[in-house]
Amino acid sequence: MYPNFGGLTTVHPCERQQAAACPSPSEDGSYLCVALADLCDRRKQCPGGEDESHVMCFFFEVYTVLDRAEPSP
Repeated sequence: MYPNFGGLTTVHPCERQQAAACPSPSEDGSYLCVALADLCDRRKQCPGGEDESHVMCFFFEVYTVLDRAEPSP
């Protein structure tokens, strides 16, 4: 969990890199960041392979479609 300052939670380090955090830790206990471009590319970057799961890929596809649909300011 990341620090909470007066109701505001700090941003996860992966979000600053436009990446997703692996839900399972690596052997050293750290949580890896996977670049959004590497999600659902048929190559497992997360220790448990969650970046290639059907659920992750479904939500990533929805996110990608909605992100493309937003008008530019």
